[in-house]
Amino acid sequence: MTTNDAVTTLLDARRLQGLLTNKSGRVIAQYSFLNAEGSTYLTHLADIGGENPRRLTRGDQSIGAAAISESGTLYFAAKRTGEDGKDAESPSLWSLPETGEARKLADHSGGFSRIEVKGQSMIVQFPVHTWAANEDEHRDYSQERSESKVSAILHSGFPIRRWDHDLGPGQEILAIADLSTITDEFSEDLTADTARGEADSTPNTAGGAGTTGAAGTEDREDSAIPSATDLAFRYLSLPPGRLVDWAVDDEARFVLVQVEKPIPGQLEASEIWQIDVHKHGAPRLLIEAAVDHAYSIDAISPDGTRALLTREQFWTSTTNLSAALTVLDLDTESLSPVWPDADHWFDPVWADDSTIVATADDHGRGSVFIGDVTDEQPRRLVGGPGQKYAFAGLQVQGLRVVATASAIDVAPLPIAIDLVSGQISELANPASVIDGTGTLAEVAAEGDDGTAVRAWLALPDGEGPFPLVVLAHGGPWGSWNSWTYRWNPGPFTAAGYAVLLPDPAISTGYGQ
Repeated sequence: MTTNDAVTTLLDARRLQGLLTNKSGRVIAQYSFLNAEGSTYLTHLADIGGENPRRLTRGDQSIGAAAISESGTLYFAAKRTGEDGKDAESPSLWSLPETGEARKLADHSGGFSRIEVKGQSMIVQFPVHTWAANEDEHRDYSQERSESKVSAILHSGFPIRRWDHDLGPGQEILAIADLSTITDEFSEDLTADTARGEADSTPNTAGGAGTTGAAGTEDREDSAIPSATDLAFRYLSLPPGRLVDWAVDDEARFVLVQVEKPIPGQLEASEIWQIDVHKHGAPRLLIEAAVDHAYSIDAISPDGTRALLTREQFWTSTTNLSAALTVLDLDTESLSPVWPDADHWFDPVWADDSTIVATADDHGRGSVFIGDVTDEQPRRLVGGPGQKYAFAGLQVQGLRVVATASAIDVAPLPIAIDLVSGQISELANPASVIDGTGTLAEVAAEGDDGTAVRAWLALPDGEGPFPLVVLAHGGPWGSWNSWTYRWNPGPFTAAGYAVLLPDPAISTGYGQ
């Protein structure tokens, strides 16, 4: 394989972006591929619960935020072509049942940043005009701003920027809607539907998942905008600050939110609040902002009584950076350590009201751990020395978890892990399987104090010696333990270079 071939393979590959699951067993993959012109990547959805992936969504615009209900209905944000033949300015909210066509549920200027569905409640995160108290006001203010061709942003306080982008002009908020209010009647364009049916029976030339339906066609997703939208959103009352993260309990009774705001000594100090979504009361402060540490939200227990939080200790003149998993009792507001003898940075989910499953970087690889919330440390379910995968995006389905797995030389693929045996089974994969070049070996050097500094070494085919490229990453929030399209060693080995991927000091996976 030549260097150009290796680069082209990476650019042309279908890429697994993430998974959506429900407890009933449906598994949906979000994946991306180049459009027909090769000018941009499109993200779409495929059902991967069967033997082969089955593409579900259509259109020349990407699917954005998405969620799945327990009934199997998909909800997603996407732009579609209007009756005037032009794409909508902002993504609309759509629903797609397991069988049938998609229908539009709501429009929102600015689109939808995140969607969660719990029972008959939908909670969304979206940007709104800073003066707006409801959707009508947001629509009017947004329309006025657009028609006046105003693009300026007026800031009256911090923060005004986050990493590589300015904040605003809108602010991210949460809103809730009652899905039981959706009517069953809506009109659709039969001419467009007929055209879609013809298009769906043709081979896919844009890199989408293959056709696998019983009748030889894929499910059809609406590409024309029906005229009826009937889902109404009510804004939730958020505390002051920038919305960073949130989680909703299984019964949609409350939402935990993490907000950041400046305090003396810290420009981005985090607070954790609880919001009752039905009583319209004031938010309840659970975790106050601090200068030397911050809490982030991981998951709410199935019974809604506790929440897993990660406490991150900042670097100071007297303390090292570290992260510790904790459980917050939402009634007493007491905090307790979780797995205190474990020395990893965990990304956890609740398997049940007492059992936690978590991923972690682990010595240049990844592991999945499982244990009771009261255990001193968990047991490794899968991963660690002797295997090659790193794992991400755990989602519980009964006695298994669904996740993505990858390695330095293995592109992300969907898997299921049995919570009892730890057995890994591969799911139908809508993404490309990329054949690597050369070989991959693990090497180590010993420091003056005896510490082993390990690395992955990718070697090209043929006899050496080879010129060497060193891919040095920053830290400490990372490890060379998973696939990357951006810093992939494949094009270098195809060009005859050896590639060293060392984990420098303070990489994740070696303890705090």
